[in-house]
Amino acid sequence: MTRPDDDGAGPVTAGTVAAAATLAGLPLDEGRAAAVAALLSAWIPDANALSTRMQAESLRPLMPATVFGQPPAAEGSET
Repeated sequence: MTRPDDDGAGPVTAGTVAAAATLAGLPLDEGRAAAVAALLSAWIPDANALSTRMQAESLRPLMPATVFGQPPAAEGSET
């Protein structure tokens, strides 16, 4: 399966998914690798398009709807 907006990274295939799973130490059978490849082939182009859109200069002043904060660590505790 090739991605419609191929950026030179190559196609997402069951083989590339299986190789990534192996590198991550995750067992993944062929059927599941094919299903993951199909999902990634559908999602990656839209995710890349959204990422590109969100980097537009006109959107820079916008703030996220949800802001995650963390209170200061207590004295002597590890963060």
